[in-house]
Amino acid sequence: MNHAMSCPIFVDGGTMIGESQCVWARVTGHRAKTFESRTTDGFTQNGLDFRVGAQWEVKQDWFLGATAAYSETDGSSQDGFTATDGKGGDVSIALKHQRGPWLIAGSFHLGYSSNDISNRFDVGDVVWNARANADLWTAAAKARVAYEFAFPAWYVRPYLDMDLIYTSMAGYAIPGDLFSLKVGRMQDWTLAVRPAVEIGTRIELSDMGWLRPYASIGFSQFSDSNLAASVQIYDDMPDNHAFRSTPAMPETLLDVGVGMQLFAHGKYELRGEYKSQIGDQFLSHDASLRLSIGF
Repeated sequence: MNHAMSCPIFVDGGTMIGESQCVWARVTGHRAKTFESRTTDGFTQNGLDFRVGAQWEVKQDWFLGATAAYSETDGSSQDGFTATDGKGGDVSIALKHQRGPWLIAGSFHLGYSSNDISNRFDVGDVVWNARANADLWTAAAKARVAYEFAFPAWYVRPYLDMDLIYTSMAGYAIPGDLFSLKVGRMQDWTLAVRPAVEIGTRIELSDMGWLRPYASIGFSQFSDSNLAASVQIYDDMPDNHAFRSTPAMPETLLDVGVGMQLFAHGKYELRGEYKSQIGDQFLSHDASLRLSIGF
């Protein structure tokens, strides 16, 4: 959803940031790792997104943004018994109102991915591999309010995001030699509150344009960060066994980021960003490169 809120430039010759009209393309690499603990196995997931988008001023100081992306992911557990391979996409739209130093915005997101899951079982002298497929749907709404304190050479921009996120993964079956597993549907509503502050400056590049180096820090607080599913074990015994599987995620994350925006010849932009989220037994990295053209 954040990517739909994206055509910021400095207004005139100062450090006040305003919205603009542009088309853009971005490529982003992801890596997230959950470390092994007493209650969970370690898991690592890598991903790559290819995204395009645009923003238009539909009325004075009102902007409409839209974006679509194709993504690929792969993951593996630390013990080597589970691996995933996913392909999917998402779309988002955003409506923003800029009034002086204030920015008020809202966005909506819909995403889908198809995930192949490979499992290896080692029970006594019997070893076998099993494959399954699960569809994952996400839907979300975001509200953002931001205010900028602009100074002659730098700025400070605190902002607050509130996200309502719905996640649903269809159930699937894992066949086996000694037993089979049936994993039930997982679905969850999550509320996320994300206060943060961004600090940046403006560096003039003669008549060519300017650079905007910036950094941000904040945190994300989730009302519920766990998707639980019922798992049934089917074997030759008359009584089948069942348990609940809950992938653990921290409810609080530290968010940090740095970026560099180059704006040249009145309409061309090249921007690189790095972001990280840090939590209890969790660490993620995002690195992206974006090219945009104003109109």
